[in-house]
Amino acid sequence: MTIPAALPPIPSQWSAKGASVRKGGTPVIWFKMLGRKDADETGTDEDGRQIPCARLSWVFNVGQADGYQSEKARTTYDNQVFPIAQADALIAASLATHQGEQACYRPSTDEIVLLLQHLFTGTSTSSATEA
Repeated sequence: MTIPAALPPIPSQWSAKGASVRKGGTPVIWFKMLGRKDADETGTDEDGRQIPCARLSWVFNVGQADGYQSEKARTTYDNQVFPIAQADALIAASLATHQGEQACYRPSTDEIVLLLQHLFTGTSTSSATEA
């Protein structure tokens, strides 16, 4: 894959929040099936075919943005993690510890470091506990 010399303009979503993105970004390839001109209402022709379309987009996350202020600061309460006995047993058996701001494995000490529990965040489809 060739990365273009000039990136597209700064995404309007970031500039609308008063932020600017640093040079770079992350390329994302996404796919969409397009209907054919001779297609029925489902977008397929008489042989059931559609046209696959791959597109390249550049995305920028909060780590690549300067000047962004979160609308709501995260608190321990927002990211409250409720214990799950089976998960806690697995973590204890692995000798992993919740002590870092980034999860990792340290080969030099043969140590598994997990994210501090209050830093776990949920998504639109999962809670902080599930994360």
